[in-house]
Amino acid sequence: MTARAMLLGVLTAVAAATIAAPAAAYTYTVSNQSTFIVTQVWMHTVSNFCHDRTWNGALLPGQSMQMSTASICLVDRVEVNGKSGKISGRADWNSGFGLPAGTFYVRPQGPAIRVCWESDFLCR
Repeated sequence: MTARAMLLGVLTAVAAATIAAPAAAYTYTVSNQSTFIVTQVWMHTVSNFCHDRTWNGALLPGQSMQMSTASICLVDRVEVNGKSGKISGRADWNSGFGLPAGTFYVRPQGPAIRVCWESDFLCR
């Protein structure tokens, strides 16, 4: 291999390393502890520089999934949509300030659902 080819290889590796996606700073878990199938989760981030996160799918009862935000992006509001048979439900959670990584629980509340943060006393 020539010196020119080796230099080109090193420069390519350095360029690839500098454009790699940054690691997520905060990861949030959504744990479905209800009888509903969660179909959408929306997380609002506090900073104007951050992008809200939305997940669509089918999170079955008893399952969990994770969503991440970029660095400095704390979550202060969460909305969850779901369904159970012909019943559709929506629940939301909010805080006066952004919270770092943790777990949101989707729990039953009568025939509907609610969302709570891991440290909420009433969540347990």
